[in-house]
Amino acid sequence: MVLLLLLLLVCAIDGGLTSASCLNNEASILLRIKEDLHLSNGRLSSWDSNGSDCCMWEGVYCDPHTGHIIGLQLRGSPTTESIPHVIMDIDDVYESFRKEHYVDPRDITGSRVPASLFELHQLQHLDLSGCDFNGSAIPPELTQLTHLTHLNLSRAWFSGQVPNELSIMSDLVSLDLSYISYFYFDVSLESWPFDDSFELKLHDLEGFVQNFRHLKYLHLDYVRIELSNSQKWSINLASALPNLRSLSLVNCDLHGSLSPHIFKLPHLQALDLSYNMDLDGKLMPSSFTPESNLQSLRLASTNLSGHLPSEVFELPLLKVLDLTYSTELTGLLHIGLAKSKLQILKLSHIMLSGGLPDWIGNLTSLVELDLSLTGLSGSLPITIGNLRCLTSLDLSSTSLSGILPATIGNLTALTHMYLSGTSFSGHLPITMENLTALTHLDLSGTNMSSSLPITIRSLSALNYLDLSGCNFTGIDSSFFVNLTQLTYLDLSNNMISGSLPSLPQYLSTIHLGSNNFSGAIPNSYNFLKIKTLDLSSNSLTGTIPSNLIPGPSSVESSLQYLDLSYNKFDGYLDLGIFANFKKLYFLSLSGNNLTIDVHNPTLKFASLQHLRLASCNVNQFPQFLCHHKPIQTLDLSKNMITGEIPNWLNIAMSLNISHNMLSSIGQGVFLNIDDIDLSFNMLNCNLSALFPGTSSFDSIDYFSISNNNVTGEVPASLCSFTMVSLLDLSNNMLSGAIPDCLFKLTSLVEVKLQNNKLQGQIPEFSNCARNRLSIFDLSDNMLEGDIPTSLGYCKDVEFINLGHNKVSGEFPSWLGKLPKLKVLVLRSNFLSGTINFNFDQNAFQELLIFDVSINKFTGKLPFGLLLSLNAMKTFNSKSSIPKEFILVDYVKEWEVTMDAKGINLTYLREMHSIMKIIDLSSNYFEGEISEEIGVLSGLQALKISRNKLKGPIPKSIGALKHLESLDLSDNYLSGEIPEEVIALNSLGYLNLSYNNLSGRIPQSQHFSTFDAPCFEGNPSLCGPPLSLPCEDNDSTTVFPLFGLRQTDEERMWKYISLGLGFGVGFGTAISFSFFLNNERDFDWRI
Repeated sequence: MVLLLLLLLVCAIDGGLTSASCLNNEASILLRIKEDLHLSNGRLSSWDSNGSDCCMWEGVYCDPHTGHIIGLQLRGSPTTESIPHVIMDIDDVYESFRKEHYVDPRDITGSRVPASLFELHQLQHLDLSGCDFNGSAIPPELTQLTHLTHLNLSRAWFSGQVPNELSIMSDLVSLDLSYISYFYFDVSLESWPFDDSFELKLHDLEGFVQNFRHLKYLHLDYVRIELSNSQKWSINLASALPNLRSLSLVNCDLHGSLSPHIFKLPHLQALDLSYNMDLDGKLMPSSFTPESNLQSLRLASTNLSGHLPSEVFELPLLKVLDLTYSTELTGLLHIGLAKSKLQILKLSHIMLSGGLPDWIGNLTSLVELDLSLTGLSGSLPITIGNLRCLTSLDLSSTSLSGILPATIGNLTALTHMYLSGTSFSGHLPITMENLTALTHLDLSGTNMSSSLPITIRSLSALNYLDLSGCNFTGIDSSFFVNLTQLTYLDLSNNMISGSLPSLPQYLSTIHLGSNNFSGAIPNSYNFLKIKTLDLSSNSLTGTIPSNLIPGPSSVESSLQYLDLSYNKFDGYLDLGIFANFKKLYFLSLSGNNLTIDVHNPTLKFASLQHLRLASCNVNQFPQFLCHHKPIQTLDLSKNMITGEIPNWLNIAMSLNISHNMLSSIGQGVFLNIDDIDLSFNMLNCNLSALFPGTSSFDSIDYFSISNNNVTGEVPASLCSFTMVSLLDLSNNMLSGAIPDCLFKLTSLVEVKLQNNKLQGQIPEFSNCARNRLSIFDLSDNMLEGDIPTSLGYCKDVEFINLGHNKVSGEFPSWLGKLPKLKVLVLRSNFLSGTINFNFDQNAFQELLIFDVSINKFTGKLPFGLLLSLNAMKTFNSKSSIPKEFILVDYVKEWEVTMDAKGINLTYLREMHSIMKIIDLSSNYFEGEISEEIGVLSGLQALKISRNKLKGPIPKSIGALKHLESLDLSDNYLSGEIPEEVIALNSLGYLNLSYNNLSGRIPQSQHFSTFDAPCFEGNPSLCGPPLSLPCEDNDSTTVFPLFGLRQTDEERMWKYISLGLGFGVGFGTAISFSFFLNNERDFDWRI
């Protein structure tokens, strides 16, 4: 780029002089060069042999005195008007090129650079950028051009090693070997315009540049650079290139520390080291001085860390600052910026503190402002309206709030505005009608108002509009009709009801999913021009409209993505009608009332990559896929398919055939598949036979075969799943030991082996410090031995369930070091000893479910641990536990009928909300319940039954305002029931039976809903609901409890009939059922 402009500048200076004509021999050379190239779009048509002056040919520049060709540019030349007045204002050069359309690099192609070119010995400027030399090597013969000062080979599709011979070209002033530049990529193209198999490499950057003492411009973007010294490369580079003005090394695999020396180059005006993710170090204040000539600084997506020095903002000539995605940097918007002439400020993903200051309005030259994901808070200052040159404003995903100021209507040059994920409220100011140049508007994830902002209807230039996730409830059917330029519309994830709206005819992308739209799809929708249509998760009815389906001879449809899933469409549908969509790559019809016919084996889909037909009454595998090219996704779950899984299904990289009636698996099904879900079928197979040790399955990322009849041992061949993140073998009949190698897989995120017949010890996690393990469930097996201490080094673990095994040893206190642990279930094992450790105050601080019931723990209650449970000290009604954390032991649908205020109410609820639970039941804990229990104010279920506790029920239990379940039964508690418990209005289950409590049972409207079994077995308790009346003086005889405790069998029927209270705080009741079997003590289920 710089080469081209410098070349044109030279020619512009000489343009007014009498010029010598082209030399005949050099014209002949040019014609031979043309013969060796493949040309299109009329390129080089002026190069002919009719005797015209070759100095006038396209891309040829001659010395006006000698006639020698001194410049050759084969990419296409902008006019001299595009040359900035000050050529040294280097970032103006960059920005002028960013605004150009992408030039097809295949206008000029060739298998290699024509050899004739090296005969132009007087050549000073050579620009082959944007040509296509088909992955050939950069020719070392370029060194024959001994007068060359400017060389641009960027984006010319060279590959291989940059020849070392180029390093002897000591007269070079500018050198651009960039493989591909991110600002030459046109987002309107459907894919990156380069071949990933091509790669340009440079061995030893420091050695390569040692002779370039005159070099001013060095651009090597996307060249894979090897460094001889990763710690000193930037020092060596700065030393070798003292005249450097522009250095661009975007995405070059640079690593090691960035030295301050690079910023101190006296002539440096533009520095771009973006997208070198391993480039670290700190920005030192001493690197940036008032004498600096730096105009453009781009360090996006690096690993630089530390505080962003204020001196960066005070650079006197700075026009461009881009630190986007350098997420380890922190700082604030320094007031030094207020005096700058910045045109581009991009600090996205940097953690900035504070708000957006009023002086932001001083940056009147600002054209682009991106402060997204920065942590900024507060309101948007009214001075934002001073930025009248601003064309792009991105404040998305910040904590900015309040009402948008009316002055935002002053930004009349604005074309792009992104406010998604902010907390702005109220209505859009009416002054936004002035933003007539606005083409892109994103308000997704905000809560501006309940209805669509009326101001939007005036923005007639809008091309892109995203209003998703805004909780809008209503819409005028003609709202979008006047937005005739609109091509992209996203209203998904709102609560809009009624019929689908009328839409502009040029819309190509429509996202209306996850709303409450009803009725039929309007016939007015222009499906020939739509590329993406998402109407999923609504209540649309009827059949698929006929105008949606093109006939074989009709105009070709543009439709590429069609999602009609989870509506109420009905009727019979032949899948073959969608084969007429020649460009369709995504089709989802899941979750409707359709009966889809997939029987035709001759169907041909030209572009299909994703096919989702879950819950579509499909009764066999689509036979046409047997001959189809590989696809990305195939979802046939929740259908009625029976028989064997055919091996040709491995054409899909992601396969979901769960919830069918499949019985067997063909050979080779798992080869080449990345994700596979076979759960909830009727598979009868041996797991070892499915994965023979002779095969490799290193591509599998997700594997689930849960809830089948799979037998055999867990084979060691599963250890070849080197990429697997989820492994779910649960609810089968697997036996034997877990292979030691399985937990060495560092890719594992979820391990689910529960409810099998596995034996032996739990293997160690030898690579735990490097893995991403989050969910670990081995419950309901026959595992024994100690819990491996290596599990304590798996820092990402959130869920551990080892319940119902034969695990022994002491309580694993070292699990308290896991910073993300939310669920710990160790119930029904052989763990023993005390839990009275001196726990660190940060131990188990995120824990939400703590269950060590049905073990052999002794000593006092572990209040040292309980008081460290910080997550249980607060209550958040909006918290929710991820579905993968839901335990069978704590989830159940129930129906409870009760009498509340004389009205018979029925409640049906499935617990998906978070439950903060402590279960210490069925152990040998003794001593008293400390008053400190009251600090766990967010607790919702507390069970300490079947221990040896004595003393009174603490009054502080009344501080547990959100308690829904309290079970203190089968202990030796004494004294009266404290009056404070009647304040527990959320309490739905209470069991104080079989203790030594005395006195009158407290009475309140809520407390009176608990039945007698909740209090029985306390001979000295009196008053309703017990039949024993209290004496007038409330005095009763206290009977010893010893000898009165009944056996489990004697009381089982009473537990089943325990009374339920009404939780008026939550408006729901929680039912607890208890059951007995030969292997377990009483269990409790929510």
